[in-house]
Amino acid sequence: MGVWSQIRLVYFWRLLVVMVYEFTTNFFGFRRKVKTDKKLNGQVVVVTGANTGIGKETAYQMTLREAKVYIGCRDVKKGETAVKEIQSMNPKADIKLLKLDLSSLQSVRHFAKELS
Repeated sequence: MGVWSQIRLVYFWRLLVVMVYEFTTNFFGFRRKVKTDKKLNGQVVVVTGANTGIGKETAYQMTLREAKVYIGCRDVKKGETAVKEIQSMNPKADIKLLKLDLSSLQSVRHFAKELS
């Protein structure tokens, strides 16, 4: 058996293992979804980068759990838009926007001072 045949065989087995793993975890439901019934009353949650994507969804989910949410965003206009969207989806949301640029230590210190 040549070298290239052995390499192809190794890649085939790796692909097969990954496919079996993905099928079993998706088909049998080994990946658990987060239960949304736990309330976080009185808890404070800080989410950075919450103006889009995963951060925004995380902030929204935390407001559904009745946590007090602070979002830190570099772009205040985008952050305000995200806050308005979250409040429109959940009118009871307790969410505040603070400017935060994680590349600036001064901004991080100011953000921490605003939280305390």
